[in-house]
Amino acid sequence: MQGYENPFLAFSPTTTADERVCQAADVCGRKGTCTAGAASSDLDSTKVSVTCACEADYFGDGCQNSTLCDDVNCFQGTCVVDRIRDRGECECEPGYIAATDCEVFDFCTSNPCLHGTTCRNIQDDFLCSCPTTLSGKRCEVDERACTIAERCSGRGICSNGLAAEGLNPKSAAYSCACQAGFFGDDCEQGSADQGASTGSDDNSGIMPIIIGAAAGGLLLLILVIVLLMRRNRKDDKFDPELGEVKDANIWEIDRKMVRLGEKLGVSKGAWGGG
Repeated sequence: MQGYENPFLAFSPTTTADERVCQAADVCGRKGTCTAGAASSDLDSTKVSVTCACEADYFGDGCQNSTLCDDVNCFQGTCVVDRIRDRGECECEPGYIAATDCEVFDFCTSNPCLHGTTCRNIQDDFLCSCPTTLSGKRCEVDERACTIAERCSGRGICSNGLAAEGLNPKSAAYSCACQAGFFGDDCEQGSADQGASTGSDDNSGIMPIIIGAAAGGLLLLILVIVLLMRRNRKDDKFDPELGEVKDANIWEIDRKMVRLGEKLGVSKGAWGGG
C-alpha cells in the first residue's frame, strides 16, 4: 500500500474506500487499475491509500515504468515508450531514420537533389533521379545548354554547365574550348591565320638545336679526314695520284682545326696533338 497525495480533492478523515481519488488524478498512469483504501493514519484529509494493478509491460507504484524498450536497439538514438500504442520507439539523432532503428543515415534529409528531382538513399550515399534534360550527381547540369545555335560560334567545342533557375537552356552556363587562333567566351575573337602563325612560332625554339647538331656533325667529319691524313703521312703511304701535300700544309690544317676546336669547346687532346 502506498500513500498518494491528492491535490485536487479534500474529503472527511472518516472516508473509507473513496473512489473519487482514483477519478480525480491519473494515479496509475492510465496503465493500471486504481483501488482506493482508507484514509491515511494521520487523518490528513488530503491523503488516501491507493494501489495500482498494472497492465502487462508496465510496473511501478504508478505503473510509470515499462519493459517495452527492453528489446529495442536504437543504434544512433534513444528508445522511448509510446504509452498510447504500447510500444517502444526510437528517437534518432539528427539525420538518422527511425524506421531503421536509427542505424541508417538519411542522406536525403538535406535535399541535395536540385530542380525538384527525387532523392533516395543508397549504401552510404544518395542518388538523384534526373530527367534526360539534366545530369550530374545532383541534377545540376543542363544537357540542353550547348544546343543553342550561337554557342562557341562554330569555332570550338561546347561543354554543358550549371542549369539556370527555371531550367531555361538559354540561361544555362556553358564553356567553349576554342580552336587554334580563336578566343573569347564564344570563340568570337581571333582568326585561323593567327593560329597558324602561333603554331610556327612554337617551332622556333628547336632551330638552334638543329643548327648545332649539323655543325657538330660537320666538325666531326673534318676531324676524321685530318686524322686519316696524318696517319698516311706517318706511315709513308702517300698516294701520288692525290697530288703532293707538303708537311707544312698538313701542320697548317692541324693548327686551324685546333683553333676551331677551341672556339667550339673541343679540347686540344681530341685532335691527337701534344
